[in-house]
Amino acid sequence: MAHTLDGVVLYEIFSDGCLNGVFSNNHPAGFINDAAGNRIGNRLFNEIARKIDQNDNDILNNPSALIGNYICSYIDLGGVVCECRLEISLGHIRRNGRACEYDFIWTDRTIGARIFEGSGWRIGNRIAVSYRDI
Repeated sequence: MAHTLDGVVLYEIFSDGCLNGVFSNNHPAGFINDAAGNRIGNRLFNEIARKIDQNDNDILNNPSALIGNYICSYIDLGGVVCECRLEISLGHIRRNGRACEYDFIWTDRTIGARIFEGSGWRIGNRIAVSYRDI
């Protein structure tokens, strides 16, 4: 499958290991248009990720505590709830020479296929992630 979708997720980090996110992407069905049909924005959707392996209770103050596996649900177009698994690992240097703090991989829980990958940066108690389909 060719890469066709780019998006961004902004997660809030909670002390219990939960990530509460809002996301948007360039899927045409999510565009918001004015009365003349001009694109004026994108819809926002919700995502929740709960950490599976909570070995560190100080997730807000220990950046490495974010690394691990999460059960994840997001609400897509039409109110459809999609379930996946999210893996967060330490970032690395990408092919284009740009570094990131964390790498993200979302895997569909039903078919086991990777569906998205992304790069994230922590900003206080938030993580901003740029992602794309795979």
